[in-house]
Amino acid sequence: MDPEVAEKSRKYIKYIAFVVIGIIVLIILFSLNGGNNYSKIENEMINKSKNYFRNSLNYVTLEDMNLKYDGCRTYSGVYHVNSSYVAYLFCDDYTNVSGLTSNNITLIGSNPMIMQLGETFSDPGYQSKYNIEVIKNIKQFEGLHSVTYVAKENNQVIDQVKRLIIIKGGSNDSFALKGEQEINIFKGDDFIDPGYSARDDKGYDISSLVTVSGKVNNKVSGIYEIIYVLNRDNVRKELKRTVKVLDLEPYIEIETTKPSSQPNVISLIVTGKDYSYTILPDGTTNNDREIEYEVKNNGTYNFKIYAGNKYVVKTVTINNIYQALTASCTISQSGDKIFATVTSSGGYGNLQYSYLDKSTYSNYTSEKTYYFKNKVKETTIKIKDESGNIKSISCSNPNIKLLSSLEIHFIANGHYDDSILIRTDDKVIYIDGGRKGCENDDLNYLRGLGVTKIDYMIGSHVEYDHIQAQAHILDNLKVDRILYPVNIYTCVSQCYCQSSDDTSLVLAALKRNNKTAETVSIPSKIVAGDMTLYFIAPWNKVCNNNNNSFIFILTYGNNSFMFTGDAYSAFNDLTTLTNNAKQLGLKDIDVDMLKYPHHGNNPMSDKLLNAIKPEMVVVPNFHASKYPTESNQQLIRNHGAKIYRQSDSSTGNITLISDGTTIKVYMNSSASTYKR
Repeated sequence: MDPEVAEKSRKYIKYIAFVVIGIIVLIILFSLNGGNNYSKIENEMINKSKNYFRNSLNYVTLEDMNLKYDGCRTYSGVYHVNSSYVAYLFCDDYTNVSGLTSNNITLIGSNPMIMQLGETFSDPGYQSKYNIEVIKNIKQFEGLHSVTYVAKENNQVIDQVKRLIIIKGGSNDSFALKGEQEINIFKGDDFIDPGYSARDDKGYDISSLVTVSGKVNNKVSGIYEIIYVLNRDNVRKELKRTVKVLDLEPYIEIETTKPSSQPNVISLIVTGKDYSYTILPDGTTNNDREIEYEVKNNGTYNFKIYAGNKYVVKTVTINNIYQALTASCTISQSGDKIFATVTSSGGYGNLQYSYLDKSTYSNYTSEKTYYFKNKVKETTIKIKDESGNIKSISCSNPNIKLLSSLEIHFIANGHYDDSILIRTDDKVIYIDGGRKGCENDDLNYLRGLGVTKIDYMIGSHVEYDHIQAQAHILDNLKVDRILYPVNIYTCVSQCYCQSSDDTSLVLAALKRNNKTAETVSIPSKIVAGDMTLYFIAPWNKVCNNNNNSFIFILTYGNNSFMFTGDAYSAFNDLTTLTNNAKQLGLKDIDVDMLKYPHHGNNPMSDKLLNAIKPEMVVVPNFHASKYPTESNQQLIRNHGAKIYRQSDSSTGNITLISDGTTIKVYMNSSASTYKR
């Protein structure tokens, strides 16, 4: 090689070497000042964040707040990750951060300002000759936040400065065991960890940051530890639970599970080296490993079995010692609800109850209180134990007020004959029905109401146009009692009724249905549920079937109703009529409603109206609109009573509804409206 070229090459290599060495020195010097290597620290922070939270995607730095700085001397850790896994990273030293000071705005207090999570920001304030707009960007999570102070003059921005807000948290986390800290179990029993509760100071669940270590071998006696560690924000919290597997195996047997009137025996056998003693259900102590404990009564019995100062409880329930069933009951009323309550004891096992609700027993139930669907003053309750033993008890309360509503239906049945249905929730009364040919209209209306049973069927008097249709009722509905003012079997021969046409159809129906008609003596009183019937006429039997008509007053609550059939002559002796009423407990014969006698055909008088004082008069005259005469109608109106005529109704039907105080009248009614 040419010496001159070689010399130049050596100088060139030396120059390159010096440059390389210089670069290396600079790199070393730069690396020695690691706090000022922003990229290195930033990368380190990101990596640590990712390692700590595993799923961190983004981070927030001062640059994201439009602030500039030369670097951080130390890294203070990751303080928060939100639901999107954003790590908020910051440094402990902000000496070189630009934008935290201003010549035109002087901040009072520290900057940066450190707060605890959940703490409310209180601005220390500022000084400036300009108008200042304060912009807060503080949220309740750990990390870096800011407050910006903007100086303005004439709505023009002159200058601005930021106060950094560092929110720290994690030290107020709630971390506690659920259940007991020390748990004892028998060898062989499963250990179920009650667990723990881990929440931050905002109440959010941080259980994902808890690790649990330790296992319990329930097949080997000994003491085991379960350790729970919460590690958050470089703060470690530890909880410990002790589980003792006792070498203590108690076995309990019951001598018999069959129903018996004799005492039962509970046998307790205890094995295992940890056994100390047993406290029996009666409080006495027994050190034996085999114990027989006699019980005379059904119940729950607890045995405390000790291992040192620890114990476990074995529980046995005895319910097979049979004792005679005893019970009592009460019927009470709350508003319009009626209920029965049973007090019972004895029997075998659990007891069940069935309640007689009017005419039907309820399904058996364990409930000792039953609300009736129907209105009742008395009931029967069947009590059954697990062995099938049944005891029945009766329950009654005459003070219960069953008033709900009374219905009186004046039924148009094809003629102007009387056909009257009266009912409450628990009783049904049917008066007359009319002549042959009316029976289908009568029965259809009764079935339309939902009537299947009649408690009292009354013939106002024995005359064809009042009772012939009753034969059809007897053949098609259940009828309990049949009442007439005269003996229907002998009235023809005694001239109390006119001919066999009046009686033959009914007598045949009575025989077919194995029923017997009753003759009511005068005066007489019959109680039918919430209704009371006062029969005050006829007291003399005459050879005139119309004047052998019943006159009776029906009371329901404070309301009263007079039914008259075709009677008239009895009204000529108002004194006897009134005395008969008083003899039965009525103070007079005043009524709210009068059923006009004889289809509206009889004359009315001031004397009669003054005695009865009706507020309303109902006339069964569907096909006899000429009754009553205009003069009789005017007389009734002069006495302040209202007249309701079937002939004024488009259907012929009139319905009265009473709640015991108020009576409402409905014209043009139909059975379906009142169907039950």
